[in-house]
Amino acid sequence: MHKALGLSAISAYLPLLSAETHSFLRRLVATPANYVAHTRRYAGGLTLSVVYGYEAAPYQDEFLALAEECMSLLSKDIASGGGVWPVDVFPTLQYLPSWFPGAGFRKKAMKWKAKIEEFVEKPYEYLKDSIVSPTVSSYSQSTSMTLHHRNLAPSNRPSVQRCSKTMRKSPPNLNST
Repeated sequence: MHKALGLSAISAYLPLLSAETHSFLRRLVATPANYVAHTRRYAGGLTLSVVYGYEAAPYQDEFLALAEECMSLLSKDIASGGGVWPVDVFPTLQYLPSWFPGAGFRKKAMKWKAKIEEFVEKPYEYLKDSIVSPTVSSYSQSTSMTLHHRNLAPSNRPSVQRCSKTMRKSPPNLNST
């Protein structure tokens, strides 16, 4: 995974970064009022492209919409109120049946879990399908093949599926001593 996504691999992504940056700048010049949407599409599109070899549509992309929905769910519903739920304080509450008064969190949690799993599964399924597809670009094929040969063993599946999470973390400060 480090060879495909580490600092030494950045040069391999320069054509992608250049193309995505040019597209981003064209959209930004065309409709500067939508800079937030353009920035989100740029960041999300780059992540999906690097991790899954997926080329996001310029507008209303299925995977980007799903990512936005999950991020909204996380920020507005799951982490709202400081992110502490009664079940976090009293773990025995997890064993209450969902019909029990006060156990409505269970229904919400099941719904949220299904949405997050969809967000993890759909791009991963695209990656698996694109590995054998002759219509995928050479950049995507090389990235997909690297991930396929090194990481699609059943024991590594959760790591590959969730590697996009690590792509969202801030890079380390390389200038600090």
